[in-house]
Amino acid sequence: MFDRYVTVDWSAAATPRTGADSIWIAALTPGASPGTINPGTRAEAIDIVADLMADDRRTGRRTLFGFDFPFGYPVGTVAALRVLPGNWRGVWKLLRTLIVDRADNWNNRFAVAGELNRRIGAGEGPFWGCPRAQVTRHLSGTRPDYANIPLPERRMVDNPQRFRTAGLPGAPQPVWKLFTAGSVGGQALTGIATLARLLRERPDLAQGTRIWPLDTGMQAPYAAASVWVELYPTMFADRPATGQVKDEAQVVGAARWLGEADSAGRLPALFRRPSGVSDAQAAAIVREEGWIFGLP
Repeated sequence: MFDRYVTVDWSAAATPRTGADSIWIAALTPGASPGTINPGTRAEAIDIVADLMADDRRTGRRTLFGFDFPFGYPVGTVAALRVLPGNWRGVWKLLRTLIVDRADNWNNRFAVAGELNRRIGAGEGPFWGCPRAQVTRHLSGTRPDYANIPLPERRMVDNPQRFRTAGLPGAPQPVWKLFTAGSVGGQALTGIATLARLLRERPDLAQGTRIWPLDTGMQAPYAAASVWVELYPTMFADRPATGQVKDEAQVVGAARWLGEADSAGRLPALFRRPSGVSDAQAAAIVREEGWIFGLP
């Protein structure tokens, strides 16, 4: 299906950073070893992604891009935020307009999370987690009581039982968590805003780009030049070599897994609806939640 596989380990760091806990990008073409890049900022990283996409347009190649942050939020978030259009596109548009992410990595993700909590109207949630100086009446530094919040704590795909059943080590943290270990929430806010901004600012790249499963449905997008999927790199992690950063080993392992699955003819099936997902659940996944690609 594809000529190249690019995997991105994202970071919401507020200052430029390389090495551990920073952005790593791996690119793999069949018959070659994966190459990696460790950009210090999100601005540098998205420029690299855009250059690869532009190269596909020039050469006629097709690339599968995997990003390690959620593309959507638990069912009901779209309605709670009252965004238009009433699906994931409304959330992406909102984050694109609210998130400020400067070239030096400074960003306002905690302030935006508090504003989203205010709009949802559930007190100090559903977003949570921040440095003490960022705590406000709408954003708590600790996990709130979800019994008082009208939204699920996790997306369907993030249910730990699904990962246990698949024999996988651990499960992603809730998409609402913004701070400390496993703070996927900060990665989602900055990541979604960055991708949404790229699509708006580069219509030449937006044309021919498909986001699975949000704008493809749960089926394989055969005609797209660039396909974006959400990954959980821990599922495919290579054991780090001596002196190698874990994040680099993870993106390399994920790129290799995608390439091997494509070479073996397994990739088309992975775009289809996972077993055990009902029609109603599939509709919610496509409308707003998204799904982790390759999760059994």
